[in-house]
Amino acid sequence: EPLPKHSEVIFKELLLHGSLGRGAEMMSLLGLKRTAVSTIVNELVSHGYLTSDTPKGSVRLKFETHFAHHLFPELTLEDTSVPAPWNHR
Repeated sequence: EPLPKHSEVIFKELLLHGSLGRGAEMMSLLGLKRTAVSTIVNELVSHGYLTSDTPKGSVRLKFETHFAHHLFPELTLEDTSVPAPWNHR
């Protein structure tokens, strides 16, 4: 499933700054109204790309295997059934 529009802007900002407020901060970054921002953020949270300590709190990247592959395709294995080279004995 494709990422929501503006996801790359959010990811870049989070990589540079660590966290981002869901309200005015995100609206200013994306140039969108609160409803549109909320829809995008909620979708990214529900798919496991972002996380937050509270439902209305600032968001940050949630690095899991499926997301790391999108950000760093050369550093991660796409096929998780293939053992990583560092796991061989």
